[in-house]
Amino acid sequence: MSENSDFNDQAKSKGKLSVAKKITTAIDAAKGIKYGNFIISGNGVSLQRGEDQDPIPFSSYIKPLAICRTAKGDGYAILFEMRDLDNRIQQFIIRSEDLHTGGGELPRVEFARRGGWSAPGIRVRTLWPDFINSILKQSKALPRLTISTMNGWHHIGGKYVYTLTGEVIGNSTTETVINPSMPNPADHAPAGTLETAQRELFRYAATNSRLCLALCTSFTGAILAILQEEPGIIHLFGASSISKTTLLMVVLSVWGNPRDLMKTWNGTGNALVALLAQRNDGILGLDELGLCSVEQAGHSVYVLTAGREKERLKQDTSLRDTQKFRTMGISTGEQTLSDFMRQSRHKLQPAAGQEVRMLDVPADPGAGLGVFDDLCGFENGAALSNHLKHAATQNHGTAIRAFLKRLVEDRNDRPEQLHEILTAHIKRFMADYLPTGADGQVHRACHRFGIIAAAGELAVSYGVLPFPEGDAAANVGVCFTAWFSRRGTSGQLEISRLLEQVETFFDRNGENCFVALDGEERANSRPVVDRYGFRRRVVVAASDETRTEYFVLVSRFKEICTGFDYRWAARQLAEHGVIKKDAEGKNSISKQLPDLGGKVRCYHFFPSDDSSKLPEDIPF
Repeated sequence: MSENSDFNDQAKSKGKLSVAKKITTAIDAAKGIKYGNFIISGNGVSLQRGEDQDPIPFSSYIKPLAICRTAKGDGYAILFEMRDLDNRIQQFIIRSEDLHTGGGELPRVEFARRGGWSAPGIRVRTLWPDFINSILKQSKALPRLTISTMNGWHHIGGKYVYTLTGEVIGNSTTETVINPSMPNPADHAPAGTLETAQRELFRYAATNSRLCLALCTSFTGAILAILQEEPGIIHLFGASSISKTTLLMVVLSVWGNPRDLMKTWNGTGNALVALLAQRNDGILGLDELGLCSVEQAGHSVYVLTAGREKERLKQDTSLRDTQKFRTMGISTGEQTLSDFMRQSRHKLQPAAGQEVRMLDVPADPGAGLGVFDDLCGFENGAALSNHLKHAATQNHGTAIRAFLKRLVEDRNDRPEQLHEILTAHIKRFMADYLPTGADGQVHRACHRFGIIAAAGELAVSYGVLPFPEGDAAANVGVCFTAWFSRRGTSGQLEISRLLEQVETFFDRNGENCFVALDGEERANSRPVVDRYGFRRRVVVAASDETRTEYFVLVSRFKEICTGFDYRWAARQLAEHGVIKKDAEGKNSISKQLPDLGGKVRCYHFFPSDDSSKLPEDIPF
């Protein structure tokens, strides 16, 4: 006979109060809980049609546990517990609005889908809305829960909590937060210990700049809301087989199982919004940019960095509530976003705003070791990469929990001090790395890298990343320098691109699209079919070199500047000494050109700043 096998034995070991509680529970389970004409017991739900009639079966076991609603006070729902056909207990949500759509059938259908059964007959079938409404009428006795439709930060009862899939970090003073809509709690399940993750994964990042950047980025999403900063993307690009995906696996191991959390660029816009909601205030890892269409890539960058889905209408033409998210992204690919878009059949040119939101960092630091600067004692880059990938699948999800536990405490108890620490790290980073006289775009990018550095240094101070203080910021600084060096200018990227585009056009089309004005050259040149304007050879006084100047017709100038506003382009070209203004300060000049019936407006591209000695007359 086992210990405490009857009530007398239990009374001796645990007391009479324990026995009384167990007997009361058993009696309540047998009698059931009454909601209107419905009686819920351990055996299922029955329907009492009249006082003089015996209850008849209504459904298998289903019991309300709590009333749920969002932090804003809408989206009311009931959290139910049920037993499925395999006798397993599970929980699910029925929304109040489901009673008023689809003829009230949705709750019954969802119950059946999860393995519940209802008694036969049209009468029982139509009573499901009555069953749910009976519970709502007596809902005052049920506890209240805040329902979260997204992961991340929530402000409940004057306190901040952070929800992961199937888990809440931080204690609300008033009630519990549940997150029923996020799938696959196992994706974020921890494995191993923080100490093993530090030993087998994180310590190698102290001397590897790209690995350190990736790790710091993994913590950045959680501090964006604290700093009220916009999300962004770090894109690690480079040749295949240099272990870019390994970096992504280490990033995602901070949060959970990297093989389950890793996604690719090959997805729809709606799927991306769902992913961003799941990873709100966290990290989204996207592998291989080349799997995405060019149009989808540009759209995805704006969706992720805008922090909200596109506006949609309800059936009554009013606006739906749009989901908002702050999700930090990290991605990989063999090409940058700009190179990828230019290779499309439309030869698309990404806007500078896209490239500031998605910061392209060369994955190869130039040490000849793939993505690594230092092999840390391993034979080669492949050996270190294999070690990191294996360790990431064995040790994951512990780092973010340790980080968030401290972060939630600091945000609740020391919010001003926390904000000051983070902003101090950002200011220090920008003071160390922002070039003097940098354009606003470079400033924004440096600020973005500074936020990543601040997240890394905070993780160091929390004891999560096993680096000396300052190493995280230094490694992120190396990556910013690589980004800036590749950009090639501290000015506006649009201006550099405009100048490059104009120069390329004349290099490729100087003879094909421009009619020669000089008599001898004009006689010997081939006919111009697609005329953009005229050209002539002139001697530059400062160097005695012979160069070509161009007179571009106004209508064709717009085509040369495709992708830019032609008025803005003309101003920039004039300011940079590429085109010559007229006496009145206009960017185009009036010139008499052959075959055009008198003077016409055109843009004068001259070959040198020393233009005072260029001939004004055109011989023809």
